[in-house]
Amino acid sequence: MTTKEGLQEMTGKFTKLFSEAGISPEKTVILIEDNLSTRYVVDFAPRKGRIPGAKWLEWYSFMGTDSSGYISHFKSPEEIREMCAELGFHTDDDIIIYCFKGARAANTYVAMKIAGFKHILNYYGTWNEWSRDMLLTIDDQVLVA
Repeated sequence: MTTKEGLQEMTGKFTKLFSEAGISPEKTVILIEDNLSTRYVVDFAPRKGRIPGAKWLEWYSFMGTDSSGYISHFKSPEEIREMCAELGFHTDDDIIIYCFKGARAANTYVAMKIAGFKHILNYYGTWNEWSRDMLLTIDDQVLVA
C-alpha cells in the first residue's frame, strides 16, 4: 500500500482525483499498475518504470475465455474479489488504476466495479503523462511475473 505521504511529490497529479472521490489525504491509497509485463519491453514513454508504490495486476487476469479459447467475458464477481483479496485489495479500499494510455485500466475498472469495489479511480493521465514529467520519481525495478 502507498500512503498519501509517499504520493506528495506527485505535484498535484492526484489532488483533483482525491477531492472528487472524497478521499482523505490521510487515507491509504492503493495504486494498481495493470500492464507491467510489457512496461519494460515496448514502451513509447521517455522513461521506463512505474509509479513508486504501485502494485502489479495484469488486466487480463480478470478475463475469462469461451470454449474456443477466446477472451470473451469477465470472470465472476466472486472470482475477481478472491483474486484481489489474494493481492491485498478489498472492496472498500481507495484504489487508483493506471496503465500506459488508459484502455487496460478502463477494463480493470469495469471488472472491479462489477465485483463490488466502491472507491476506484482511473488515473486519466496514465503512465504516459507521469513518465514525461521529469520532476516525478519512478520505480524502474524490473518485476518478474
